[in-house]
Amino acid sequence: MRLVFAAVLLLATGPAALAGEGTTTASNPPATVGLMAGVFDFTDDTYRAGEVGAQYRGSGRWWVLHPMAGGMVTTEGSFNLYAGFGIDVPLGRRLLVRVSFAPGYYHEGGGKPLGQALEFRSSFELGWRFRDGWRLGLEGYHLSNADLAAHNPGEGSLVLALTIPVGSP
Repeated sequence: MRLVFAAVLLLATGPAALAGEGTTTASNPPATVGLMAGVFDFTDDTYRAGEVGAQYRGSGRWWVLHPMAGGMVTTEGSFNLYAGFGIDVPLGRRLLVRVSFAPGYYHEGGGKPLGQALEFRSSFELGWRFRDGWRLGLEGYHLSNADLAAHNPGEGSLVLALTIPVGSP
């Protein structure tokens, strides 16, 4: 929930806070495909697992939000498919913060039971944008059913994300 609050706070600052330089800015990024790898439930020894994922980040926007869709799979056979929105906030020419939120489908497989199939993914990424549009970031995200089920342990993942431009802004 703290990440959702942070996203709302960032949105409240308005588009002026998102201004950048050139044709590809934080408020007008190109579409990208991201490849991720890291640790699922890194704070819990019981369910900790490796994870890999992919994410599409669209170049279109709704106000300051950019569409995204993706998925991940763990070494224990759990997977999550999601679609939602994200926002990039530049902290200079190259450094940026990305906050996103996406509802999705979670399948437990042999991994952690999260309470139900509908889970909400909220994330925070600190990234570095290279001149060619590639980005490298460290993303922390949380999966939770927002107490819509009686059982809501949630989980926190930490992944390294490499995003590659696939289109024009």
